[in-house]
Amino acid sequence: MADRETITIYVRLGPNDDESQRLLSFKRPASIPSSELLELGLAIDGNQVVSCVSEMENHEGFTGPLQAGWGSVLMDALLEEEKALAAWLDRHGYDVEFA
Repeated sequence: MADRETITIYVRLGPNDDESQRLLSFKRPASIPSSELLELGLAIDGNQVVSCVSEMENHEGFTGPLQAGWGSVLMDALLEEEKALAAWLDRHGYDVEFA
């Protein structure tokens, strides 16, 4: 079996250390077209792919681009977003680690 490339996903506080948001970023994989990343709801910032888990406008939970409307607690929504992102990257042939 061929070795799979590992992508490191960085999880950080939101802008200005906003504790109600988490930013997820990783190096943009060359094998995934930019158009697919954008269609999925992920932003491209130079050579990085970025997404955000944040409180919904109606304050009834948290959401991210892959798992809209998950959880009334930020960590529950973050967990679901991380699992969905890891599964999506796995389908593209990448292993994932978090930092």
